[in-house]
Amino acid sequence: MMFTKENHIEKKDVVYVYTDGSKIDDAVGYGFVLRKNGVTTQEKCFQLKPENSVFQAEIRAITKAMKVIISDRIIGEVCLHVWI
Repeated sequence: MMFTKENHIEKKDVVYVYTDGSKIDDAVGYGFVLRKNGVTTQEKCFQLKPENSVFQAEIRAITKAMKVIISDRIIGEVCLHVWI
């Protein structure tokens, strides 16, 4: 099943984490969005060096999002969505 806004319902009080890493030519980057109760609470994006791979970008996105959850002491259910 493909994800679309129409077929995805975010549950109340669950923190949803959406991550993505990408590489187009020499541009490499990653980002993440945290949402809770239908509201975006954090949205960040970062650039990497051209020699980094798309796979490194994907892992950096997941790692950075999880570090934010830990450092901000976000407690409760967390649902991670990874776009590859």
